[in-house]
Amino acid sequence: QQNTELIKRGCVWKDRLSTQNLQEILTQNPDAPLESVARNRQCVIVNTAQPLRLEVLNIPKPWGHEGWYTGVEKRGVVKATDGYGKTELPYALTLFKKQLLADYSTALILLKTLNPVAEDVVGDLYYEMHEEKWEVYVVTEIDKGAWPSGTGIIKAGLHPDKIAEYQQNHAEKWPEVLLKDFKQAITEYENVRRQIDEPTTDISTELSAQELSLRKKATEFVGDCSVKVGDIVSFPVFQLHSLQHGIKVIEFQTPHYERLIVMF
Repeated sequence: QQNTELIKRGCVWKDRLSTQNLQEILTQNPDAPLESVARNRQCVIVNTAQPLRLEVLNIPKPWGHEGWYTGVEKRGVVKATDGYGKTELPYALTLFKKQLLADYSTALILLKTLNPVAEDVVGDLYYEMHEEKWEVYVVTEIDKGAWPSGTGIIKAGLHPDKIAEYQQNHAEKWPEVLLKDFKQAITEYENVRRQIDEPTTDISTELSAQELSLRKKATEFVGDCSVKVGDIVSFPVFQLHSLQHGIKVIEFQTPHYERLIVMF
């Protein structure tokens, strides 16, 4: 069956433009009035028969940076781009909402890249989990300086060795005892970490060693997920996880803006 749906083209911008100014722009090139407006307003031409090209928006992080492609929030709004200019994505998508979105929600799946530095600890992301948000990682690059074998580790879930240890030592009470000890280990590490983060703290060799020891003790409760370039890892709700240094991924997130940091 032949597709007879009308193809629509247009552009949108934020600031007001008088009728007289618009007419002057249109008369500059009567054969291509839309292109004249887009070039003058430096905005994207939205075509319902063509995909939008998304401009990456880099968001600095203590561990590296994120590259947003569909992020729309207070920290930043991504833009569509073409040879004429740029348009914030929400404006571009709602210009021809029915054709571009159909019955889908305007709340977009969040698409971004995570680019942690290769330095151990510094490039490790927070240990976090979510009550509503699902995340999926696609591994795109593993730094050979950080992971010489080409296989990296993403920390996720409770470590199976810890589960086996607590099952053997505490029988049916193992879940509550394990979680109690895990929380205690996190608290001990957090107390020292906050002490180090105080600007007035004199960081001694002993304090640094204590911080590393307590961090290791806490992270040993979390499992190791081995990954190579091309691997896909999904984190459902309530799944504790932390991307590690030197592992770059493309990330897809459901449109729920939440963060429950378990440990940093």
